[in-house]
Order: sequence, then structure tokens, then C-alpha cells
Amino acid sequence: MQSETKKTGSVDVTCTFFEKGVSHCPLPTNTETPPSAANHVLNSHKGMVYLQPYPGYIHGKQPRINGLVMPTSVELLSESAKATLTLEASYFLDLCHREWNTSPEEHQARKEEVLHSIQETGSYEHTTKELQHGLRVAWRNAPKCPGRASWENIDLFDCRKVTTNKEMAESLFSHLRQATPPEGGITPFCSMFRSQMPGTEDGPRVWNNQLIRYCGHHQENGKTIGDLAEADFTTFVKQHFGWKGPQKQGSFDVLPLVLQIDPSKPPELFEIPPDCIKEVEIEHPSYPWFGSKIGLKWCEEGSSGGTG
Repeated sequence: MQSETKKTGSVDVTCTFFEKGVSHCPLPTNTETPPSAANHVLNSHKGMVYLQPYPGYIHGKQPRINGLVMPTSVELLSESAKATLTLEASYFLDLCHREWNTSPEEHQARKEEVLHSIQETGSYEHTTKELQHGLRVAWRNAPKCPGRASWENIDLFDCRKVTTNKEMAESLFSHLRQATPPEGGITPFCSMFRSQMPGTEDGPRVWNNQLIRYCGHHQENGKTIGDLAEADFTTFVKQHFGWKGPQKQGSFDVLPLVLQIDPSKPPELFEIPPDCIKEVEIEHPSYPWFGSKIGLKWCEEGSSGGTG
């Protein structure tokens, strides 16, 4: 990585060059920059990640993309959905072309294919490689996420061919097993199912807030055993799916998954296999009695749900 100072009118601009030859969005060096906009660096064993969006960041606050200026949000609002998608798809494919160093012929052929699909159908389908790169770019451009230094290591499970609730459940169980391997540690993964098509409501849905959460069992005396945040969902699962739960209710009973691959098909309930549930006992470094007396624990892996 090296830096170079250039004159731009009356303002000196410092550009930072990374190993892939992509320049960082410039910041003036002779003007006062507020601390929130300063080019702070997150250091980690995997390298340096800057808080400001990387070049090619389409939806962020920094409008400049390698010298090109994206339209403002006001300008985008005045466009049709198809025109907006055309613009964003073009810039995303240009970003992939720069970072993959593909040939101009290959890049142009793919762009023509995508733009034709948008004109004909109002949408287009990413290749698995594009989907994974988009996932990684999204993570590296998330300035509030402290873990984004590992953006190049996140892997994708392409589940877009899944068509049934059962297949959806098996995909998520595989996700949990891969994310928390037997040897320990957590591997960053993202499972992606097919997207909702324009003008439809046909997207898949995970009804749970997270893949692994603990039940909140309402009691007749008004108290709740377990996670109070999940008490209403626990009651919903019991009433609408006939789920009984464990015979002896406890504070750490894992909720089943409620999955719906398509709104035209009813949701189904799936118990999570025991080998997919990895938990950590919570202890206190200064008070050894904390863990043994209180008995707190939590799941290792925190995959988000509640989406559709």
C-alpha cells in the first residue's frame, strides 16, 4: 500500500492505493475534516479496513466511484425502477470487472446479457460468483461492523434452487453445521435463497428472528420461563402449529424453525437437530461462582431470521 498526493484545483488530495490497484475515495488534506469523516483505520490480523466506503460502494454516503459520480438519491427517485436497476447493475458489473480483472470482451458480453434481461423482464439473475462478490463487497462497506476485516473470508451457500419448505430447512441445518464446525470457532457464512421478483410477493421467509433462539413459556401465574423476548412467538408456535415443546419446560429450550418457501404454500415447523445447536456456558473471569450458580448460556452462532 502506498500514498500519493495530487493537486486538484486549490486542494491537495491524498489517494491511498491498495494491492489490487484500486484507489481509496480521496479526502482533502488541507481542509478541516470532522472526526466522524476522518479516514480511521480498523487494525486486525487480517489487514486494514477503512471506515469510509470502498471505491465502488453504490449506496453509501460517498458518491465518488473511481472518479465517476453516481446520481444523488433525489435523482434516482425520479427514475423508473427499471432505469434505476439498469444503472446499479452496470456499476456493479463494472466493479466486478475491475476487481476480477476480466477481459473487456467478457465484461461487455455479460453486461449486454444483464441489460437485455432487465429490459425484457425488469430483473436479472446474478451468477453465483457475482452473488458471492456482492456479499463480500456489502460486508466490507458496512462501516459499523467491527468484523468486516474478514470480508474476503465470508462464504456463500447458493440456495436459490430450493423449492420446498423441507429443502429450505435442510439448507439452514447445513448452514448451522458449517458455521460452527466440530473443531471450534465460527466460520462466516451466508445462505441466500431466491429473491422476490418485481411486482410479486413470492420470496421465501424465515419466521423466526434468529435461527437459534430460546423459548419463552408463559405460565398461568403470569410469569415466563425462558426468553421473554420470544414469549409471544413461542405462544404463536404452540397455538398455530400444535407444538408441545419439552415435557419439562426450562430456560434454554430451543425454538423450532417456522419456514415458508413461498406465500402460496403454508409455512411448516421444523425441529432443529441437536448437532446443529452449539452453546457456550457464560462465566465471569473474577467470580467463579457466577457460572455454576446462575447457569447462563447462549448459542454460539447468531444467524438472522425474520426475513422474507
